[in-house]
Amino acid sequence: MNDVPRASTESQLREWRTGQVGGERFAAALLHISEFENIDPQAPLGGADDRKDILCDLKGKTYVAAAYFPTTDKTFNAVRKKFNDDVEGPIRHNRDGIVFITNQHIGLADRQELEELAASKGKLCILYHRERIRALLDSPAGYGVRLEFLRLPMTEAEQLAYFDSSRNKLEYALERHSREIRNLARKIDTLQVGQNFAVETVARIAHSLGEDVDVLPVAAQPEQDRVVGEQGDWSPFSAALSVGILLAVHRLSCPDLPPRMLGKPRTQTVWIGNPGGDKAAEYQPPDWAQIPGLVGKLLAAWNENYAALAVSSDAEKLKAIADFHHELLSIHPFLDGNGRMARAIMIQQCIDLFGHVEPDLIDRGADYYKAVKQAGEGDLAGLIAILRAAITT
Repeated sequence: MNDVPRASTESQLREWRTGQVGGERFAAALLHISEFENIDPQAPLGGADDRKDILCDLKGKTYVAAAYFPTTDKTFNAVRKKFNDDVEGPIRHNRDGIVFITNQHIGLADRQELEELAASKGKLCILYHRERIRALLDSPAGYGVRLEFLRLPMTEAEQLAYFDSSRNKLEYALERHSREIRNLARKIDTLQVGQNFAVETVARIAHSLGEDVDVLPVAAQPEQDRVVGEQGDWSPFSAALSVGILLAVHRLSCPDLPPRMLGKPRTQTVWIGNPGGDKAAEYQPPDWAQIPGLVGKLLAAWNENYAALAVSSDAEKLKAIADFHHELLSIHPFLDGNGRMARAIMIQQCIDLFGHVEPDLIDRGADYYKAVKQAGEGDLAGLIAILRAAITT
């Protein structure tokens, strides 16, 4: 069998001949081998998809994937116009970002422009351009997809690499399963140590940002003295929330965000929902210039009421935590990562006020998003139900 020239993959991509339906199915296959999860093509056989070719998740982030596969090379202006139309998808459907998959060549400067365009609308951006797709298809992970969609067979060397890679994946999966069990056991054994380390780390980062946080780790107290809500020689972490703590928690909970966004309040207007077109934005957070005042007021009210809240009923505590969470999300202090930051604070509030919480029950699932939307309509019942389940499990 003769070797297939590397240029063949590029030329097949450039001269796409299987239409939009084939392009969307090809895009879904690329997402699969790129370790995206919950890949859900919306209308692969045609029809209205409301600006969402494919829904997918990656590393805790939700995306709308858009496929753009014209039959010839297009100018960057044409690519940018299509991208600008497609980025409306994650805005309209309240997803974290866009995955733009195209057979077009996009240079470095142009890629940066598209990423900045998405960021200006409060969205993350992952680009699969021609060269990136070519590199993926000409690797063992992509040989099968290349054969299916581009009809390019594997060379003998590629076949050996493909089967060797498949064997290694099986061995890796078995090893990973055992390793995850060991990791879980270590997490259980060191849960208290981990909690203390997190508290100390946040305090140190907050101090570096100009705020003193006087928090004694829980493990420093004798076991019999660890009474939730009791104000003695120690101060619960969430009893004295500050701007510095919020910035620190954002840094710790969003390591995948660009450094320019970590721990830095937004300095631009954002929308949640669709900012134009046939529907109005679902919600527009306050102008960025109002963030310091609104955050300061929210934190001051929480800190002032904490002592009374610590000795109040469970129902009052749950309502207070849910209300704080909703208000913090409504302010939307960061360009991205607000949900993770706010949930991390909420988990700590539960630990301090109830002594226990199951973090996995406070997740990014459909129930949580529905509860957040209901809170925006004045109904905290959904958030309270999620919190109650998390502290009683």
